[in-house]
Amino acid sequence: MRAGAALALFAAQLAAGTAQAAWTEEPGHGLVILNTTASRSSGRYEKLEVAPYLQFGLAEGMTAILQPTWSEISTTDDAGAGLSKVFAGARLRLWQDAAEVVSLQPGLTLSPFDQAQSRLRGGGDSSAELRLLWGCGFAEPFEGFVVAEAAPLLSLGGDASLLEADLTLGFRLDAEDLAMVQFVNKLPLDGGPGGYRKHQVVPSLVQDLGLFGLSLQMGLPWTYAGEDIPREIGVSAALWLRF
Repeated sequence: MRAGAALALFAAQLAAGTAQAAWTEEPGHGLVILNTTASRSSGRYEKLEVAPYLQFGLAEGMTAILQPTWSEISTTDDAGAGLSKVFAGARLRLWQDAAEVVSLQPGLTLSPFDQAQSRLRGGGDSSAELRLLWGCGFAEPFEGFVVAEAAPLLSLGGDASLLEADLTLGFRLDAEDLAMVQFVNKLPLDGGPGGYRKHQVVPSLVQDLGLFGLSLQMGLPWTYAGEDIPREIGVSAALWLRF
């Protein structure tokens, strides 16, 4: 695997806490991400979210994924804290060469509470997805990677189904530092006006700590546009451990 693709494999796995990675883990190896985000909107909405992420290589070209999310949300009218959702899925590699990979990821997002409580805690209806992912590493004009993905999010309750389209870009700053920017977009699946929409950008820096396979990411998530969603800006910190 050439240098660009090797960087893409490493960095895209690190990106998995916000946008999914396209590469699969080697059997018996995996990644743990401990991710925390604090955000607010116009002084009327505050959120603290803890979302540990685990992926583990089950077999060649097959990776299992699990991510529970705990949220504490306060508004001018109400407040709530607790488990808001749990994602479980598997990433299946369809094709790969020295620089690129294409994967398919079926998954379920389960909300353990009734709809009102789930919405208060930042969740919503349970949903099923089938995500298509493409990743590419490159070495010129600088060392970096790109990951693009698209997924229908099919509601299992009364909410409208959504289409998610995400893009992650990254490049190496030096031997230890990596810069990334992630774009997250959720749109009504029928393409019609109204309903839930979300447009978010997350610039971040990643540093290899040089200790026990640990890396640290610091980011600034910003939900800059949307409908039926607060305009949030916040800070995030994530610690990765590869094993």
